[in-house]
Amino acid sequence: MNPTIDILRAELERLFSLDELTSMSQRLLGLDPEDVGGATAKASFAKALTERCLDGDRIDALLDVILVSKQGVDPRVRDVAGLFGREELAQGATLGEFLVLRKLGESDMSYVYLAKRGDQERVLKVLRHEASRDRRAVQRLLTANRLVASVEHPGLPRDIDAGDSGGVYWISYRHVDAQPLSARLARTGPSHINEVKPLLRGILEALAALHKARIVHGDLKLENILVGRSADGGQQVTLIDFGTDRLRQRPTVANGHTGVLAIIGSPKTIAPEQVRGLRSDPASDVYAF
Repeated sequence: MNPTIDILRAELERLFSLDELTSMSQRLLGLDPEDVGGATAKASFAKALTERCLDGDRIDALLDVILVSKQGVDPRVRDVAGLFGREELAQGATLGEFLVLRKLGESDMSYVYLAKRGDQERVLKVLRHEASRDRRAVQRLLTANRLVASVEHPGLPRDIDAGDSGGVYWISYRHVDAQPLSARLARTGPSHINEVKPLLRGILEALAALHKARIVHGDLKLENILVGRSADGGQQVTLIDFGTDRLRQRPTVANGHTGVLAIIGSPKTIAPEQVRGLRSDPASDVYAF
């Protein structure tokens, strides 16, 4: 079990009696103690309940119950959900057919690695646990990237692939020797319009190729634009991170009122219709541009 989850199991065993644990399971978490298993002893039931909540996406609910029910809870318990979502792959680790060479970066949604599949160096983007909770949205994200793989254009990554390995969701493409436009501008500062015209043209040409295939990027921003060198020594623009708008929660409408909408996206580039939870379209990409 993950060491951070062991903290949670230990607190259940320390703070609650067996009767309290089985009552909590049935009454507050909606889990039949008989189905959870290990109900003959406190230690075994605490372990079984923790594992069941972990597998069933109930860890946050279990945390709520513990913090409301008892005082003197180990302060580390509050960090369990966040720590669990921050698990990384170490250098030399494997994920399916991928061998991790080194970490390239991370975001709120994923970890990014340089990896090898066979003899080919690839970028491997692994979704965080927290970003993978809505499995329907994740499948839309993976499919969006597979659709992009069908479009051939120098401004798009080569050989995009997407899938899951043991419940861990990933997106991969051939490694691009480039840096995000956000990093470049952070280093150089504002640029003259004549300097950025080739970049703007490269972005628009890649978007045009997507839109011609009736595909939308959905989350165009500086961090998702890579800038490198082309074969002739010029600048090469490559768009990445397609379809992350699929992970945004859709609003619920009842009695004419719209519920709270959680957004994954940059406030500088996300289009108004996306904030309202509507489907992205080419105009959303143009707005972001």
